[in-house]
Amino acid sequence: VGTANASDTNGTVVNLNASFVDIQGVNVTPNVYNATAQAVIAVVDFQDIPNPTSFKVLLYNSSGTRISGNFTWQCRGT
Repeated sequence: VGTANASDTNGTVVNLNASFVDIQGVNVTPNVYNATAQAVIAVVDFQDIPNPTSFKVLLYNSSGTRISGNFTWQCRGT
């Protein structure tokens, strides 16, 4: 679980809680209550490098505005 902060200019950094040689995929699911019933879209900024240690998350509403909120994440790799 993490919390994206809209004021993090380049995205909110998520540090991996396990060691990976390579990551094949990152899944992020927004857990944001949106009183206006707009969709919340998660964008993952991940650089595919050997032995990655983090990735970034940005959340947007359906109008394209950055928002803050909670999310869950999962990585798949070796």
